[in-house]
Amino acid sequence: MDRGKTIHSFTAPEAPNQDRLQILSFHPAEKDWLIWTGGKDCSGFGKDCHSVAHVSTKGGGDWKILLPFVRKCQFISREGRKDSEQLIYCEQYLNEDPSNSLQLVASDDWFEHKDVRIENVISFATMSEFIVV
Repeated sequence: MDRGKTIHSFTAPEAPNQDRLQILSFHPAEKDWLIWTGGKDCSGFGKDCHSVAHVSTKGGGDWKILLPFVRKCQFISREGRKDSEQLIYCEQYLNEDPSNSLQLVASDDWFEHKDVRIENVISFATMSEFIVV
């Protein structure tokens, strides 16, 4: 926490996505926890190109795949809610097919288990303890 006097780099798990989606998301309390939304199979703008969300708990030192075919993933940790430290919400295409509608999915175990919260989502936003879908 030196206000930018020191700059650290990391190796991204994928090239940035080509869908103009937010690439990097930060955990509100854990400074080394990051979500990277990259693009997979995107060389030459191929038809198989899609976004993939990855998570790091080591400041980008290692990465684990969260979900493919996402549009946005965000940490939803809230102060005072101990069970929310690893909670992540993502917009993911139904059946991992970009021609389908989006679902709001959630997980508190890095998507080892996935809970579909809402179908046919346009987007979601968070403010304090509120999530607007």
